[in-house]
Amino acid sequence: MRVIFAAESGSRAWGFESPDSDYDVRFAYRRPRLDYLRLEHVRDVIDYQPDPLFDATGWDLDG
Repeated sequence: MRVIFAAESGSRAWGFESPDSDYDVRFAYRRPRLDYLRLEHVRDVIDYQPDPLFDATGWDLDG
């Protein structure tokens, strides 16, 4: 996977964070070329939240 663009979003990006605000990241990516040739469906969205303080969501540009 290659991340094409990533940006902070949510309350911290707008300067409205509170003491309990998490960090939100949104990104666009491309998978390896062979992934697009598979016959089975591959989800084109990644949701990643390793802990309550960090949240990332990405979308496949070619999905």
